[in-house]
Amino acid sequence: MNQATIDPATMVLHELRAPLGLMATAARSAADECQTEDLRQRCQMIVRAAEGMLRTANQLFQLNRAASAETIEPFRPFDVAMQLADTLRGFDVRVALLADAAAMGAQTLGVPERFEALLHSLLTNAMDHSDLGVPVTVELRTFEGALRIEIRNRPALVARHKGLGLGLAIADALAERAGTKVVRERHGEEYRVEFAIGLVPSAG
Repeated sequence: MNQATIDPATMVLHELRAPLGLMATAARSAADECQTEDLRQRCQMIVRAAEGMLRTANQLFQLNRAASAETIEPFRPFDVAMQLADTLRGFDVRVALLADAAAMGAQTLGVPERFEALLHSLLTNAMDHSDLGVPVTVELRTFEGALRIEIRNRPALVARHKGLGLGLAIADALAERAGTKVVRERHGEEYRVEFAIGLVPSAG
């Protein structure tokens, strides 16, 4: 690969992800082996800090890819969602991916990187506002010629992430570029975020 043709921001973000992942893994292992509660809590603080930075680096990496990608092509959203979920699980993030047969095989026409960046942004926001270790669910389902993508999580009773709402603004901007809109609502203890994209009609 010719490094001269790679965007500098992409190179930096790519190089940050591996050491941050290693830091989180090492701190998590140390926390499991700690003999005292005080030391264990300190190690867990390192885990949370490293994981937070890792999620931010991953999100920026996805946003940078989405901003530079313009090629419109047919792709399967489920395939993109599955790859993203597998990547996050590699960092010990609990992501449940649900879809029926129709949603698994559904194709859309667009920029795959934009879809991935939008989904990643919404997942990151959900993880930041959930308690540690609580799973986030992603469900894909077809409805009247469209594919609906829903992200569900249970927000933490005590807010552990205080920001300026930048995550929401980024997700909304990505959704606009992808030709969709993010809808957010709360049902009891569950928080749901949803957006829809058009599908390529099946042949025959």
